[in-house]
Amino acid sequence: MISENSRNLDKKNVELILINDSPDYPLKLDKSKVSGFKLVVIDNEKNSGIHFSRIRGFLAASGKYVMFFDQDDHIEPYTLSSQLSRIGDSPAILSNGYVETMNSSKTKIFPSEHYQKLTNNLNSFLFSGNQIVSPGICLMAKWAVPHIWLSEIQKVNGSDDLLLWCSFLSENKKFTFNNEYLYTHIYTGHNTSDNATQMANSVKETLSILKKNKMISDDQYLRGIRQANITVQFIGVSPIRKLLSLLFHRDWTILLYKFLCHK
Repeated sequence: MISENSRNLDKKNVELILINDSPDYPLKLDKSKVSGFKLVVIDNEKNSGIHFSRIRGFLAASGKYVMFFDQDDHIEPYTLSSQLSRIGDSPAILSNGYVETMNSSKTKIFPSEHYQKLTNNLNSFLFSGNQIVSPGICLMAKWAVPHIWLSEIQKVNGSDDLLLWCSFLSENKKFTFNNEYLYTHIYTGHNTSDNATQMANSVKETLSILKKNKMISDDQYLRGIRQANITVQFIGVSPIRKLLSLLFHRDWTILLYKFLCHK
């Protein structure tokens, strides 16, 4: 996957940094497949979590741009060349892609232009839980990675990507968009993103960090916390009960009232 991408780049150096966050289980690598790129392997001294591991990889990176991948990510052979050719002077670029379930069915990450535009709307992330499929759809300039993301390490796995994107947007930076389908996130049944309770707790931690650093208002914080709590309440709940809960949820009631009054 990386070798193919490296071959498709003209005079660009590619490095793959692997962080082993399970030091009791050494990484088994087929070095015969390391061709056309630099491989760096780093073993954490102890299991330190996703956010710590990503930061360690970031600090070890020597290039101008970074992409963060999970073990269940797949990119096309031309992903890097496509992203680099389109990023221009932007601090970061997002691509489209797919989510693949265990039965091999695929859905688009961004099914329409409307969803693409929401990626530059901070509130769409704050009030919807963590809807980021993976940071693997993003190529980001190293200078654009917010200091808060590097200094405030999340203890609960799941939403460090939300912290990265929300702090990025809070600093008035914007994503540009690449319409090509370059990335696939594969659900294995063991993804952290499948654990709704853990994800909700991680989102709450993200919101607390953003509020502490004055990157969001008190109102944004409280609305985000309510949404995270609703996510947990919905686990195992029937669709009808979910609908009723949404209809009588404070934020939805306010929005409906404003809509009706506007009409």
